[in-house]
Amino acid sequence: MKTQHPHSAKPMKTNHPTKPPKSCLLAVGYCRPESPLVYEYQPIGHFPTKTAAKQRIEELKQEAPDLLFLILETNPSKQAAVYQKFAAALNA
Repeated sequence: MKTQHPHSAKPMKTNHPTKPPKSCLLAVGYCRPESPLVYEYQPIGHFPTKTAAKQRIEELKQEAPDLLFLILETNPSKQAAVYQKFAAALNA
């Protein structure tokens, strides 16, 4: 078995170009105390990346561990009624 010299190893090339990060809107659903299966959603804000939105979710889970969340891409199709409603609420 041949051993390869460390300087002769070629770096791996990716065949796919990396995609630019997508901005998104985060909305969080909080459970209603009187109805444990009913969640009320509130828009939290726009984030530059999904990773940034997920970091904010982790912060919010410290206060409400049972929350649900939606991460919606900022450039949705015109048929994305949920996105339009949350975006309008943020701008109000």
